[in-house]
Amino acid sequence: MRLFRSLASLAALFILTGLSQTGLAQTSPSDAEIQAALNRTLELYLEPKAQAFAEAARDFADRIAEVHCDSEQPADASLEQDFAQLIRAYVPVSIWQAGPMNQQEGPLRFQLWPDSRGFAKRAVDRALASENAVLRDWQAVREQGIALLGLTALEYLVTEVAEIEVAEIDAGKSARSDSYACALLIALSENFAVMAQEYAAQWQPDAAYRIAFETAIDGNALYPDTQALLREALAGLRATSQHLGEKKLLRPLGAAPGEARPIRAEFRRLDLSTVSIAAQFAALAELLTLPGGLGLLSDQAAGGSNSLALSRASNGWAAALTDLSMQGIASEDAAAAQELRELAGFAAVYVHYFAVDMPNAFGITAGFSAADGD
Repeated sequence: MRLFRSLASLAALFILTGLSQTGLAQTSPSDAEIQAALNRTLELYLEPKAQAFAEAARDFADRIAEVHCDSEQPADASLEQDFAQLIRAYVPVSIWQAGPMNQQEGPLRFQLWPDSRGFAKRAVDRALASENAVLRDWQAVREQGIALLGLTALEYLVTEVAEIEVAEIDAGKSARSDSYACALLIALSENFAVMAQEYAAQWQPDAAYRIAFETAIDGNALYPDTQALLREALAGLRATSQHLGEKKLLRPLGAAPGEARPIRAEFRRLDLSTVSIAAQFAALAELLTLPGGLGLLSDQAAGGSNSLALSRASNGWAAALTDLSMQGIASEDAAAAQELRELAGFAAVYVHYFAVDMPNAFGITAGFSAADGD
């Protein structure tokens, strides 16, 4: 865990070096250059990540129906790993809180968290207690509201069904496809797969949103100019970076020793919090260094190397977080917890980068995101 401190110090050195060089270049990129960088981001990151998310959600739903809740198949203890793969595919799209992610109920339709009032748990508990036959249909699930739609509700049911599978394995039996928990999980995972596919469809060629994205420079009903699109994108990245530090890291750890509360961690029932955190650092690392993308264009305009420094640090943090247990670290509340608190402090560097450094490099003012205030 000492790796966190060395990486954090290295990031600080590079970032300060980059910021000290911001006066070397004076010219902001043109609208055409910004639009080209945004389009490269769409081509190299947004579209493929959206498609990967849709495929992962479909694979998860199929695994639920055909493996974990099929009595003709032997009980399988890999349900938690399957859910972890879904998280890894979701996080890269979740950090781009602009356009399709902000439609309908916004990002909360995919993940209602933090859920300090327990809306998702109550929704799942009510469904399980009622054994409402209507909710065996994924289309009926969609009408129940966001508390029963996203990853938070899915985690409750995955935990329930995983316990059934373990009991069946211990008893030498197959998983019970006739359990209502399985029926509800099949419906929820199918609905989630459909939502993911609907999201991915909006990034495909000829989709109305993609056309508006790619033609922002000409002005359209969604974006009057390229700066409006860029402002929305940077505001979303700032908000999700703030969420990374303040919610994913500090919410379970607290700001100081003695304040840790493991129960407040994301995906705490399956102890997959660090899977989500590592995936976000890895996604940021990739996003910031796309060839022809926004990160390298802002570095060129500012005369620094902020995106390269942040990307290097992000990759290191993602690797260091692999296989760590947030529940164990927060429960012990010892040296490892303090190092992760320091890591949360460095997440604020990303907030500054997307709120100040990038807008300054592009000559725009910072905007606001649908995630602000969550």
